[in-house]
Amino acid sequence: MKQYTQPLAVTRIDNMAYVLVLIGVFFLPFSRSLDNCIALGAVLTLFGGQLPQKWQLIRRQPLFWSTLLLLGVFALGLVHNTEGWHRGWYSLYKYGHKLLAMLVLFPLFTVPSRRRGVLNVLLCSTVLATVVWALQMLDVLDLADLFHRRQPDHVIAPLQLSVLAAVAWFVVVLRSLEASTYRWLAVVISIWLFCYMFYINQERTGMLLCLGLTALLLWQSWSWRGIALSLVLVPLLSVGIFVTSPMFSARFTTVLQESAQYNDASAAMQRSSIGLRLAFLKYSWQLIKARPLLGYGGGTFSAAYATTGGPLLDGEVVVPLGDPHNTYAHVAVEYGVVGLAVFIYWLFAAWHACGALPVAERRLAQGACVVFALACFPIAAFLLNQPCYLYVLMLAVLLPARSALTVTRG
Repeated sequence: MKQYTQPLAVTRIDNMAYVLVLIGVFFLPFSRSLDNCIALGAVLTLFGGQLPQKWQLIRRQPLFWSTLLLLGVFALGLVHNTEGWHRGWYSLYKYGHKLLAMLVLFPLFTVPSRRRGVLNVLLCSTVLATVVWALQMLDVLDLADLFHRRQPDHVIAPLQLSVLAAVAWFVVVLRSLEASTYRWLAVVISIWLFCYMFYINQERTGMLLCLGLTALLLWQSWSWRGIALSLVLVPLLSVGIFVTSPMFSARFTTVLQESAQYNDASAAMQRSSIGLRLAFLKYSWQLIKARPLLGYGGGTFSAAYATTGGPLLDGEVVVPLGDPHNTYAHVAVEYGVVGLAVFIYWLFAAWHACGALPVAERRLAQGACVVFALACFPIAAFLLNQPCYLYVLMLAVLLPARSALTVTRG
């Protein structure tokens, strides 16, 4: 076995790829197209030379085989498809290019300064987006008029932004605990992001993720004692926010009321926000029972759901339902129990891989895993561009911290 005892050389093409990734990261909260610069950066690294060394680093990553297995499930959904190959091709591309980009980007982030750079840009862009959206909520800005869009959420999607804000909050909280310089700045940013999620942002997903990350932080700091603390402190924190935040109290009360009244015969209760989500799960379960093993195939959820006669979102008279607002149900309908098992295994493999990282990277990577796994319950986080890109990017940036810079070739 021949060993490459030197780190990967920093080439001009790799630097250009890194710049493309930074552009994609910066526009992650703002754009549904420029975030694809992340995938373009991954493609560019293939032309940066040192392919044998890069291949060794990719193959040694603990997520390599589980990611290939997941890609295999998506390829199977292309062949085993009730709506034809064209549906499966779209799903294979939508999921596959993000997963392949994650694998290809691993060697690019063996350099610590690049990992810090991506996290810094993510923090800056997320804070900027939350400030802009807060100004929109206060009627200081009109994003729709400014960017000539029909709705302001066509410029910044508040749901996806709430996921990004939760991750950014966790990053900056960890930095405030670890950094000796500029700690005051990290504290100020963490307070702002916390206030945004619970006092300005109306999306419940961000609130749920922030509370989940708080419990994770307690576990990371005090191990099993932290779990006991989280069972006490997280409910107390929730009560404190409930009392002081009209936004949080209104959203939390709505969840309780709509969940309790779901079985009410009233059509309004059946078509409430929570009522629709429960209905989507109910009819998705019918589809899963009809084709439990391999599902209906990639990209077939809309057509399969239409056969159940289940409710649609308000205003969606012609356009079919795109997803059941739950990633696990979505994967189970399209790829069956086999696909769901592989997807959960992929999530578990990512969590397990975090254990071999240095402390700082391990905490961040575990936070990304918790955010994505929790976000998959209330939204189709794997289907939506920003949450999916955020998760695979965090893995691509953080997991290379475990890799020695020495690679081998047979």
